Order: sequence, then C-alpha cells, then structure tokens
Amino acid sequence: MTKIDTLRNEIIEKVLCISNKEYLNAINHLVENKEYNDNVVKLSKEQKLLLDLSDQDIKNNRVIKHDDLMKKKQAWLKGK
Repeated sequence: MTKIDTLRNEIIEKVLCISNKEYLNAINHLVENKEYNDNVVKLSKEQKLLLDLSDQDIKNNRVIKHDDLMKKKQAWLKGK
C-alpha cells in the first residue's frame, strides 16, 4: 500500500469516529470544494482483492451487525 493509500485510510478511520455534526459538515465542505485532477480512484491489487473478499463475505452471509461489532470491541477493550 502506498503512503497516500495509508494516509487516506487513516483519515477515513478517524472520520468514522466523529459524531459532531458541525465538525463533519466542515470536513464535508472541505472535500466538496476540493478541485480534483483525476476523478477516477485507482485501486491497488490489494484493495481490489479486499473488495472481492468483502463481496464474497456478503454473498456467504459472513457479516456482523454494527451494534454487535461495537459490543465485541468494547468487551475486547475492557479485557486489555
């Protein structure tokens, strides 16, 4: 994974944790007003593989509800 892919993924993870609506609106404003040189996102082989694996998980019902995942995460964190 390239440095830019790593940075993008780190930013996405951080944004997913934000619940403040004003903060999210500000981020959205920044992103919407960005001029893009290339409208196509180029995926690496690894990213394509992960997407294929995710599709297979969904097709084979190997999924977990978000609330259940958060409960497991909290239990795991308490155990540390």
